[in-house]
Order: sequence, then structure tokens, then C-alpha cells
Amino acid sequence: MKLHDFDDSIEHGKAGEAVVAKWLEHFPGVERYEDVSDNPAFQEKDIDGIVWIKGNRYTTAEIKTDSYTSGNFFYETHSCVETNTIGCMERTDATHLYYYFTEYKEIYVLNMEAYRKWALAEHAAHPDILKDKRLQNKSKNKKRVHHSAGFIIPIAYLKEHFPKTFWSVYDMSAWQAA
Repeated sequence: MKLHDFDDSIEHGKAGEAVVAKWLEHFPGVERYEDVSDNPAFQEKDIDGIVWIKGNRYTTAEIKTDSYTSGNFFYETHSCVETNTIGCMERTDATHLYYYFTEYKEIYVLNMEAYRKWALAEHAAHPDILKDKRLQNKSKNKKRVHHSAGFIIPIAYLKEHFPKTFWSVYDMSAWQAA
């Protein structure tokens, strides 16, 4: 089992959040992106940002950055198995999940409520395809190891089985941050 370094993951995640935020600010209809990831009230709800849309409307965002080339989403059910801490996919109150695959240069935008319901039902019905996964993580102080748990969702499976009305994918390969 590969050991994930917490500090490296945080750094990589913050870099990905910055790319997605910049991309959103250039998205048609979006006025601005407000980063609330350091605000305790939003941390409690596991919300990274507010996407302000023309007409004084908004949605909320949870941003995940994935640098692996496994071809899978990771649906985290527990961020720390040892303390039974619920994972971000179960905890977030965000309207949308922005899942950024850095190596594929793709952003998947998923309706979080629909995604959560669908993913849990599919995992229960097809555990042979949406396989359980446990990750080993090195803590901030580097003195202990903890485990996160969840299951994988192959990208191809999502594309084939998750209703298209609840998700979109955007190619980032030609996009340049201004």
C-alpha cells in the first residue's frame, strides 16, 4: 500500500484548487469565484468555494485534485478510519463537486447530491466494479500513519451509467490561465 504524505497532498490540492478557481472565473455566466476554504463555517460543511453567477446567484464548490492515472474517481467514505471520521464525499454540503484530473487535464463537474446517491447505490449493487479501497496517509507531524477508505469509480463506468444531466466534463489541455 502506497503511503500518501499529508503535506504533499495538501500542497497538490491547493494548486489544483487555484487552477479550478481561475478556470471558473473565465467560465461563461460566472462573475467570480470566492475561496472560502479557510473559513471555519465553510470548513465544517466541507465547502471550498462559492461560485457567483450573473444575476446575484451562486452555487457552492468542493474541489478535488487527483494526479493519478488510474482512470478512477475516489469516493472517500472515511477520511480517517481509526477515528471513524466521515470522508469528504459523505460530509460535503457543496452543490457541485469539481474533480480535477491533472494528468488527464480534465475537470468533471458533478451535481453533488445526485452523485452521492448514485455512487452509493452503484457501489452497493456492483462492489465488483466499484471496488473498496483503503489508503495509507502520513500525518502532518509525520509521526503516525492513518488510513482513509472509500471506493473507486472508473471514469468509463461513470460516463456510461451516471445520468448525463448531472455531470459535465471539460478538457483543460488547451486552456491557459490568464
